[in-house]
Amino acid sequence: MRKQDMTLDNAARRKQTAAREERMRTRPPKGPQLVGELADRTREPDSVRSDNIGFVLDILRQEGPISRIEISAALELSRSTVTEITAELLNDGLIQVHEDEEAADSATVRGRPRVRLSLNPRAAYAVGVRLGLSQITVSVTDFVCDVLHSSTLPFRSSRQAPEVVADVVEDAILRTVADCDLKLSDINAVCVGVPGMVDSKLGICHWSPAFSRIPVPFADLLSQRLNIPVVIETHTVPLATAERNFGSAQDQDTCVVITLGHGVGMGILINGEVYRGAHGFASEFSHTKIEEGGPLCECGQHGCLEAHIGFRAILQAAGEEVAGPVSEDPRSRERKVLELIERADAGNEHLRTVFAQVGTYLGRSLANLCGVIDPARIIFSGLNMRSSHYWLEPAKTALFANVRAPMQGRLEFVVNDRDDVFWSRGAAALVLHQLYRSPLLLRAKKSAAQ
Repeated sequence: MRKQDMTLDNAARRKQTAAREERMRTRPPKGPQLVGELADRTREPDSVRSDNIGFVLDILRQEGPISRIEISAALELSRSTVTEITAELLNDGLIQVHEDEEAADSATVRGRPRVRLSLNPRAAYAVGVRLGLSQITVSVTDFVCDVLHSSTLPFRSSRQAPEVVADVVEDAILRTVADCDLKLSDINAVCVGVPGMVDSKLGICHWSPAFSRIPVPFADLLSQRLNIPVVIETHTVPLATAERNFGSAQDQDTCVVITLGHGVGMGILINGEVYRGAHGFASEFSHTKIEEGGPLCECGQHGCLEAHIGFRAILQAAGEEVAGPVSEDPRSRERKVLELIERADAGNEHLRTVFAQVGTYLGRSLANLCGVIDPARIIFSGLNMRSSHYWLEPAKTALFANVRAPMQGRLEFVVNDRDDVFWSRGAAALVLHQLYRSPLLLRAKKSAAQ
């Protein structure tokens, strides 16, 4: 992973624009477009068959390499159905016969050796992006979601023109893809995690601290620049996906992922799937109200949870303990909060109380959430994990004091310090999941390239 300056001067922008126009002119026609949920737009004519193909690809992602008999047993599909589907997927180059020591040993057993199958890592490539307020992280993954290369690029996206943000994200993607020795035409889809309220189906960001104006059709802005399908999601959705696929939610189907930092993010996993709600706004935990007429939040309303426990609120509660002025630069706030944590660790009781109060507010809010969703596990992540030894126990105390007795003692708590590559890998996993369920997209791209 590398870091580099993302400042684009006028000459660089002209070069970028010329390269973009050349891509648009020379790119062969594409198949079905990625707009929001891939599976909603690009299903097989036979939806049951399409679902079964997706199930086979997904079980190969999770458990592969495995045999057809094992696939049949795991999915409760007939052996003939699995044989037909896998033959088609092998012909399309989406899966491969897996050759390893175990497969070789099977040849010594009487009867026909058991063939084991796995996803073909080179069948497709995805790009995941985490758009932060102080930096952008881009990860390129193969078809099994192994990260080929990542880049973390300093950039203050706070209150920027959407077109400027799209230009910088475009440049970051181009550089990272090139570092993998791939061409942009090799990439099947891009997913960007954006802080704020996002309608992933329409590709519109309705509110975000990253943009100077709203609403923003950011998926279209970026897709027009790259000429590649682009999906945008609320930034905690990729994190929840990452936790489910290769993190702390692999063994639990119903979990809540909470992030603490500049704001309060949430990703919801119900029955193993990310829950977005009817309009994509189900993760707006940060702006649930905990005090009538309370402090002003950055969203423009009063009394939000973020206005009580986000970085701005912590700095205000610390008062004179904050050394020097605090600018609106997100990096400045992050540095100031880290300084407060260090002083609390050095014995400052007032600051310890400030961080403990974060836990109390958080626990009360989580009690309301748990009464509705009943998660098995709450997973914490984000920039404020450094102070978890001050707020976690108060959060548990406040939560259990406000839930019914049968729920007490059953909840599990996990604190993770995930880096941005983990988040961006989750973004790539989101579009890969949609590709597993919509192999028409992969076939169309393959046909267009031939």
